[in-house]
Amino acid sequence: MAEIFYGGSVVTMENEYDAPEAVLVEKGVIRKVGSLQELSALAPRAKMRDLQGGCLMPGFIDPHSHTALNGQMAMFAALSECRCFDDIVEAMRRYIAENKITPKNVAMGFGYDHNFLEEQSHPTKEVLDRVSKTLPVAIMHVSGHLGCGNSALLAMAGVDQNTPDPQGGRFGRVAGSSEPNGYFEEAAMMGLQDCMKKIKVNIGKMLNGLQKAYIENGVTTLQEGAANKGNLSLLKLA
Repeated sequence: MAEIFYGGSVVTMENEYDAPEAVLVEKGVIRKVGSLQELSALAPRAKMRDLQGGCLMPGFIDPHSHTALNGQMAMFAALSECRCFDDIVEAMRRYIAENKITPKNVAMGFGYDHNFLEEQSHPTKEVLDRVSKTLPVAIMHVSGHLGCGNSALLAMAGVDQNTPDPQGGRFGRVAGSSEPNGYFEEAAMMGLQDCMKKIKVNIGKMLNGLQKAYIENGVTTLQEGAANKGNLSLLKLA
């Protein structure tokens, strides 16, 4: 089915002073941009879509982005395909070897979902200690609101049996004790995020990968929903 969009501003992203009247779309593909008279003649049976003074842009606008975090997460070990704890351990070991992560850095993974794991639960520090007992290891849930760390990560974050749960969050505990089991939830994730500053990241590669991912998915406008001085400086480089 052909459609003609008209009656508003059309942004082509090609020339600054372009001001076409209409856009002809056929089967989801932009076929031509030009005057309303010209496009109506090309597709006389097209469905007319009045923009009513709105603005038509050739791309999606993402109104809820965490741009800097997304860029970082693209550099983490990908855990979305993991279906059990063993898969996570193997993926993190492989990531450490391929990226030559040292104890001065943090090995990060992202994208696991406990709902799709055989164990139907979050990994604990004991599970991630199988990856490394000396190198800090942390993994982030697909939601971005939960995570887990190994014993070395807990030590780096300064989290122990005397650490209280922060307002709006909590640390998982070993059953029957106050000893942390490696689980971070909501506001408790701030400790995990502080450790992320030690992650080994190639800034140029990260920014290029971030922009490529957005553009490939048709997103031409995005924003940062959790800005701070650090990620604002990062985004200016983009």
